[in-house]
This record gives sequence, structure tokens and C-alpha cells, in this order.
Amino acid sequence: MPAFFRSEFLEGNSLLQSEVRIDEYNATVGAARDYVAMSVSNPSKGQAGCSLDKLAEALHHGGPFDNPPFRLLLGRAALRRVAEKHANVDADVESWRAVSEMVDS
Repeated sequence: MPAFFRSEFLEGNSLLQSEVRIDEYNATVGAARDYVAMSVSNPSKGQAGCSLDKLAEALHHGGPFDNPPFRLLLGRAALRRVAEKHANVDADVESWRAVSEMVDS
């Protein structure tokens, strides 16, 4: 989930959601939906958002990129989420290494 930027993107009619909720997706998509809804309705509890001016400054300062990143992480929240994801993936790799290697000839 990327960091939010302070804009009007999630205000008014720009965010439409289905009335249908599928219980099997509550832990994943549902959690993301709830986080967005909470951030929009109460920014002080979520993430206030990154500055569009600072985004422009960062891109101007860093570009043009000779060797652009495959994923450009902007904002502390984006950095934190990706670091958490990688830690979870690394833990899975180590926990399941023996099973993963078991299938090699």
C-alpha cells in the first residue's frame, strides 16, 4: 500500500466502493479498504499524507535518473510497509526453506 499524498484524490466522489463485501477478503482487501476509509474520515489517526510539493522537489532533485529504481518508495509509510513486507517474506523463506528445497532433483 503506497503512502497517501495530500490531495483531493480520496475526497467526494473520487472513491467509489462496492456495497458487496466478501468475508474471505476481509483480512486483505477489507483491511486496506478500512484503512483508506479511516484515513479519509480521521486523518490524525491514519497518515496525514505526503506533500505533493515535496514529491515534486524529490523527483526534480533526483531526476533525470541514470539508474531509476524498479520501485520508488516515497514517504516513511511506504518505506515502513515495504520493510515489513520484506521481513515477513524473509521469515517465510526461512521457515519453509526445507520444504522448498525438498522438491529439487
